[in-house]
Parts: sequence; structure tokens; C-alpha cells
Amino acid sequence: MEGVEATGKMDGVVEKGTRQSEGTHVIFENEPSRDVFRYRKLPAELRTMILDVRSFDEATQSRDIQFLRPDGSIEYETTVRIEVDMGLGRVPRLLCDEFLALDKITCRELLERAAEKVTFKPVSPLGLKQWSSKMASMSVICGLPLGTRYNVAVDFTVDMGIAHQRALKRFQRTDRSHGFEQKTHDHIRRWLTAMESTTENTAFVLVFPAMWRDFRGLRGLFRKSGLTSRTLRFHFLTPSIPRKETRYLQLQTMAAAQDIQVTGDGTLGEEWRARLVDEGCRGFGDFGSETIVALDA
Repeated sequence: MEGVEATGKMDGVVEKGTRQSEGTHVIFENEPSRDVFRYRKLPAELRTMILDVRSFDEATQSRDIQFLRPDGSIEYETTVRIEVDMGLGRVPRLLCDEFLALDKITCRELLERAAEKVTFKPVSPLGLKQWSSKMASMSVICGLPLGTRYNVAVDFTVDMGIAHQRALKRFQRTDRSHGFEQKTHDHIRRWLTAMESTTENTAFVLVFPAMWRDFRGLRGLFRKSGLTSRTLRFHFLTPSIPRKETRYLQLQTMAAAQDIQVTGDGTLGEEWRARLVDEGCRGFGDFGSETIVALDA
């Protein structure tokens, strides 16, 4: 069709005075161009193809994620999505797409496609708040359905110093809770405050290159934030040094963040329990201890 190439480029998209970006607001053109009318008349499948070629041509990434059901059973999923970094002070390229300023219908189609295909990755709590404000404004302007769900991957360590990250990965005796000297509690709290700023239908994947093993503190923060009722999924990176209790710690992390109380089928031996306490673990019960029993057999 004239004006619409296979690459998704549209003639006449950039016209003087047709659109402006002001902070988190988009001003649509008063009189849609001929190309907008042409685009609207295309079959839905073709419009989707154009959007995919123009705006979603980045490589996808696979994540193995998991979460706990209320009964304590573990659900596993593998997601394949485009992951878009949200640098501090920068608006993701997707949200600068000129298609957003064509008209409300096209804007809505683009954002709905982003909800299906994209996981946004903030690099700081402030970056997450900026993204949340931008998306809330765009959703209202474009008339996006209230139930539209966006996906966000939060890595609590992405803005940590190297020394802080290394400290979380160490297993060594301490008289304090794990991460106390590094003020991990305050660090996580800032992230959760930013997560609270997002809409209720935002789905989170919590990425853990290193786990904070003060499960009592983690549970308390998530309870206070009200995020335990949100959609939470977990992605744990494989540790460089395998440990028998790694799986157990992952289960405790999920239970704390989701505020689920579950008792495992086995019991954690006193020797194991004492060592974990010496290494700063707090607030864990018997949940997941059957994993250690099986590995230790």
C-alpha cells in the first residue's frame, strides 16, 4: 500500500506542528494525516506486523522463572520476551516511538503490543518511578484498557556497589543479620517504595544474582509495602560456587517476598540450622528443608 512500506515506515509521519512531547504528555495531531487513515484501514494482522518490524525488532531473552502457589507448591515457567533497559534520566526508545504520536488508536496498539512482548528493566528506584509515571500518563491518554499488564524485571543488586554485592554472596560467620553492615534493609526498601508507585496490574520478575538471607527482614518489608498481593515471579541466577542449601534459600526467599507460611515435609537438622544462623540467616522455618535432607542423603 502506498505510504506503508514492508519496513513499517510511513510517509508523512513527521510533519511540522503535528506532534510534540512535553514531559510525560503526548499531543496528538488535530487532523490525522492521510497515512494514518491508510494505516487504520489495514487489517489488524498487518498493523501488528508493521509494529513488530518497526518497534519490536530487538532480540528476545529467555528467563526461567518460578513462584509459590498459596499451598506452597512451586510453579515453573519459561518466558521469552524483549528486555528494554530503563536508564536513569532516559526514556526507553520504545516510548519515544513516533507511532505513539500518530493518534490514540495507534498509540494504544503499540502499548498493548509492548505489554505482550516487552519486559522493562529499571536500573534504579528513581528510574522505575520515572517509567511508572510515563506509562500511567500514556495509558490514560491512549485510552488503554484498565487490565493491561506490563512486565518489569527488578534486580535489587543492579545499583549496588561491587563490595556490597560481594558481601551478600559470602557465607561467613556474623553476629548480625545477613547484609546488616551494608544496610541492605534500606537498599531493598527504596526499591520496594518505587515498586509501590506502579499500577496494581504491573507484574514483577524479581532477579536475584545474590540473595539477602535475612528472610525476616525481607518478609517484613514486603508486608509493609503491600506488594505481597502483586504478581511476583522469581529468577535466580546460578551461583558461581554451588552450595547444597542454595535451593533451600531460594525457597525461603520466595516465601518471604510472597508472605507465604509453609512447612516442609522434612526437618532441617540442628547442625544445618545452627550454621545458617551463624552466617546471618534470620526468619526461616522448616519450609523447603526437605531439599537439604535429600541433598545430604
